Amino acid sequence: MKQSAPILIIALCCTSLTPATASEISFPDHHLAVTLPDSLERSPDVTPGVLLLAESKKDGFRVMLTKPPFPAIVKLSDPNVQSNIKEALRAQGFSKIVRAGLIKVTGKEAYLCEATMTERPISIAQIVWLHEGSFYSLVFLSQAKPIKDIKIAQDIIDSLRVLPTP
Repeated sequence: MKQSAPILIIALCCTSLTPATASEISFPDHHLAVTLPDSLERSPDVTPGVLLLAESKKDGFRVMLTKPPFPAIVKLSDPNVQSNIKEALRAQGFSKIVRAGLIKVTGKEAYLCEATMTERPISIAQIVWLHEGSFYSLVFLSQAKPIKDIKIAQDIIDSLRVLPTP
C-alpha cells in the first residue's frame, strides 16, 4: 500500500490541474487579432477608440487595446515621440520609468514604456505601434507587480497578429 500512495497523490494533483486555455479575438475592421488567456474577463462596455478591455478579477491585472483618434504622422524611433509617451505616463502619476525602448509588434516597430507609481505598487506598460496609417496602443495595468514580471503580458504581445485583408 505504501508504494501506491505516491502514485495516488500524483494522480490527484494531475487531475485537479486545469489547462491554461486562451481565446483569439478578431477585429476584422482593423485587420488585427489578439489572443487572451481565459483568466481574463472581457468587458462588454468599451468606449469609442477602445477595441478591447479585459481584466483578471483575482489579481488586478488589466489589458486594453486602443486605436487613438489621430493619424500616425510621426516615427516611433523619434526621441521626441518617446519623450512625449513617457511624459504622458508621468502626468498620470507613473513617475518612475522601469523600461523603455523599441520592440516588434506584428512584425513592425513599436515603442514600449513601462512605469510605476512611487507611492503605490501600481505598474503600467504602454506599447504604441503604427498599423495601416494609424496609431494603436496596447496598455497593461497591474496592481500587484511589475508588468515585466507578468508572463501573460508578454504572451498577449506575442499573440498580436495582422489579419489578411479581403
